[in-house]
Amino acid sequence: MKISSCAVRKCIYYFLVIAAIILMVLSFTKAWWQVEVKTVNLTSYVEIFGYGLEHDFTGLRDYIKADETPFYQTAMAWAYLGITVVIIIAGLFIKGWRGQMAIIISGLGYLTYVLVAVYVTVANRVTEMGVPFTGQGHQIYTGSVKEIDVLFYSSIENGFYIAVIAGLLCVILGILRHIIIGKRLKTSNIKN
Repeated sequence: MKISSCAVRKCIYYFLVIAAIILMVLSFTKAWWQVEVKTVNLTSYVEIFGYGLEHDFTGLRDYIKADETPFYQTAMAWAYLGITVVIIIAGLFIKGWRGQMAIIISGLGYLTYVLVAVYVTVANRVTEMGVPFTGQGHQIYTGSVKEIDVLFYSSIENGFYIAVIAGLLCVILGILRHIIIGKRLKTSNIKN
């Protein structure tokens, strides 16, 4: 049995899109941004994921309580990811420009979500708190009994870069769909 080159190209395209989906889901489970908070006798972490904020604060919990992600926002974030994945998968089976646009728009939407979450929401909030967005910082907080000397070490994490790659991959694959698969858009309505 002979396999056509068009079928092979379509399989390669499907594999690449599924790889982008896997990267998208993986990025949601990896930290996008992290800060290590050190005091005299305590080291804690705050991490931002695609679905919200997680931390291991115990004694300093009051300082971060207002920034904890409510359950409904976490559920909405996971629902957004699920809907995005379904739209991308549907885009694989929708013929023509509509399928192509489903993949492109999903990729652009995810890129926007990632960039806004990290560069707008996180960056603005940590600046308000006197924490560096990336790098090392130092702050002295006045408590009810004494001053607390706090060191911060913050960084953009691998989950963020995986998310950006996944979004870009969807956009690029959507744009190059007909080139990779080897089929051209119908031009029957275009007059010469």
